[in-house]
Amino acid sequence: MENYSFLAISGSLRSQSFSTAVLRSLSERVPGNVQIEHAAIGQLPFFNQDIDDDERRPTEVAAFRSSVESSDGLIVVTPEYNGGLPGVLKNAIDWASRPAFESPLKGKPVVCITASPGAAGGIRAHAHLQQLFAATLANQVVMPPVAIGGIGGKVTNAMLTDETSLNFALAAVQRLLEMVNCHRAGA
Repeated sequence: MENYSFLAISGSLRSQSFSTAVLRSLSERVPGNVQIEHAAIGQLPFFNQDIDDDERRPTEVAAFRSSVESSDGLIVVTPEYNGGLPGVLKNAIDWASRPAFESPLKGKPVVCITASPGAAGGIRAHAHLQQLFAATLANQVVMPPVAIGGIGGKVTNAMLTDETSLNFALAAVQRLLEMVNCHRAGA
C-alpha cells in the first residue's frame, strides 16, 4: 500500500476555527496510509516580491514552500470573509505561487473546501479559491463544491461531528487520493 502526504491549510487563524476543526476531523478519518501535516500560515509575512529571492526570502516562506512542494497534494479549508477569502490564505497562496508558472503549486493536486455559519457554506469564497488555484496552474479536484453551511451547529469539541458534511468532505479527499494516483502513474 502506497503512502500519501498531504498539506492541510486552514484559512482561519482563530483558536476555535471551524475550518481547522474540519481539517482535524479529516485527519482522524483518512486511511492509515495518509499523513496530513498542518501548515502554519499565520507566521508568513505579507507577500513582498522585493524579498522573494534566494538571499532575502524569509525562512518561514522557504519552509512553507518546501512543505507545499514535498506534499502529494493540498487540502484547503477556509471560511468566507466579506464574500471572499481571508487575507491570510490569499497571502499564503501568493507566496507559494512564485515564481510564476514554475511554482510548487503548478500541477499540485488540491481540494478546496469552505465552511461557514451561513446557509451557503462560503460558496463565494469557494469560487474565489478555485480562481486563485486555476491561476497558479494547480490541479484541482473537480466535483460539486464542498461548502459546509451552518458549520457552527456541526462542530463539537473542535471536531466536525455532522456525518453528512464529514462524509462529503471525505469523498473530496478520496478524489484527491485518486488524482494523486493518476499523477503518480503518469496518466
